[in-house]
Amino acid sequence: MLGVLPRVAANPLQAFAELSRRYGDLYRFDVGPVPVHVLTNPDHLKHVLATNNRNYWKGPVFERTRLLFGKGLVISEGEAWQRQRRIMAPSFQRERIAHLVSIMADEVRKRMRRFEQALGDGEPVDMQLQMMTITLNIVIKAMFSFSIDDDEVEEVANAFSVILKHIDLRFLTFFLPEWVPLPGRAEAQRALQTLDGVVRRVIEQRRREPGQHDDLLEALMQGRDADTGERMTDEQLRDETVTTFFGGYEATANALAWTWTLLAEHRDVAREVQRECLTHVPDDSSPSLDGLLALSYTEQVINESMRLYPPFWISFRTSYEEDTIGGYRIPPRAPLVLCHYLAHRHPDFWRDPESFDPDRFSPERTEQRPRHYLAPFGVGQRMCIGKHFAMLEMKLILSMVVRRYRLELVEGRPVEPFPRATLRSRDGIWMSVHQAEAMT
Repeated sequence: MLGVLPRVAANPLQAFAELSRRYGDLYRFDVGPVPVHVLTNPDHLKHVLATNNRNYWKGPVFERTRLLFGKGLVISEGEAWQRQRRIMAPSFQRERIAHLVSIMADEVRKRMRRFEQALGDGEPVDMQLQMMTITLNIVIKAMFSFSIDDDEVEEVANAFSVILKHIDLRFLTFFLPEWVPLPGRAEAQRALQTLDGVVRRVIEQRRREPGQHDDLLEALMQGRDADTGERMTDEQLRDETVTTFFGGYEATANALAWTWTLLAEHRDVAREVQRECLTHVPDDSSPSLDGLLALSYTEQVINESMRLYPPFWISFRTSYEEDTIGGYRIPPRAPLVLCHYLAHRHPDFWRDPESFDPDRFSPERTEQRPRHYLAPFGVGQRMCIGKHFAMLEMKLILSMVVRRYRLELVEGRPVEPFPRATLRSRDGIWMSVHQAEAMT
C-alpha cells in the first residue's frame, strides 16, 4: 500500500478507518522496509493482549517513552514487570484509595473557582484544559499529600506538558531511527530535570520521615514484594511515581473532556447524571466512597464515553515468534498497531456503534457481552493498575461539577478528535458555563 504513511501521519483515525473498510480487520502497510500490521477486531486484540500475550512485547515504540517513564510499569516487561506489579497492586485497591476522596474533593473545589468566574463574566472555558488542571492537581496531591506546595505543583504541571508534547512527537515518528534529532528535545530534557528534581526531593524527604504520611507515595514506599520481601529503590519509586502521574492525569483528563462533550450533546443524559449525583452524593463537602460507588448510571456514561473516545486509542506490540491471528500469518519480530478506537466501534461487536448510548453498559447488557469488547484500561494481566483510582476520580469530578453547572458547547468552536499519545480534541473543548437547573 504505497502512499499510506503520509495519510496515517496526517489523520490516523480516518486513515485506519478507511483502510479497515477496504481491507478488513487485519491489514499490513510498509514503513520503509518494515511491514506494520494493524488490528481493529476486539477478538484479535484479546489474542495479542491476553490469550497469547507471552508472544508479544511492547516493542520499540514504547521504548521511546523511556525518557519519561524509565523502567516503570508502562514499559517494563517480564520478571521486572511482575515484581513491580506485585509491590504496587495493594496500593491501588479500592479500599486503600478510599481515604483519598477528601483530598480529591478539596482539589476540585479549588479549581471550580474558574467555573464561577466564567459564570460571572460569560467567557467560555476550555474543558479539556480545565480537566487536565484538575486531574493533575488531584494526582499530585494524592501521591505527595502535603509534601509539595502550590508553586511546585505548577512547576510539575508545566514540565509534564512540555515532556508530553515531545513524547507525542516521538510516537508520531516511531518509524525514524533513534539518532534522528527531533525538535523540542533540549526543552524536554530541561523539563525532565525539573520534574525529577521535585520527585526525587520528596522521595528523599520521605526516607527521613518513614510512616508519617498517608498517601500513594507512602503506600509504594511501604510496599513489599510478596515473594522476596524487597521494597522499591529510589529509582523505582521515581519511575512509578511519574507513571502514576501520567495515568491519573493525561488519560483521565481526556476521558472527562469527552464525557462533558457528550453530556452537552445529550441533555437528557446529563439531567439523569445530575439527578443520580444529587441522590447519592447529597453533600459534596464531604463525599463518601459509598456514595461515589453508587453512581452506577454515571459509570455507564463514563464507559460509553471511553468506548467512543478511548483515551489510549492505540497501542503497540511486537511479536517474538510467528503467530496466526484471524487466519493471517504474523511473522516473527513483526510490529503490530492495535487500534482500540476502531475496535470500540466495530459494527460486528457493537450495535449502532457510532451512537451514544449509556444503556449499553447497564448490568443486564454488560452480563451478555464479553469483557474484552471494551478495553479503555487494557485487557488481560496488563490491565491498568489504577483503574479504580481513575474511575473514582472521574465520578467525583463529574458529581461535583454537574450539580452546580450546566455546560454547553460554544458554536463556531468545533470539537475534532486529535490522536496523539492519547486522544484529545485538536483545539480544545470550549464550553459556556450556566447555572445548573433545579431538579424536580
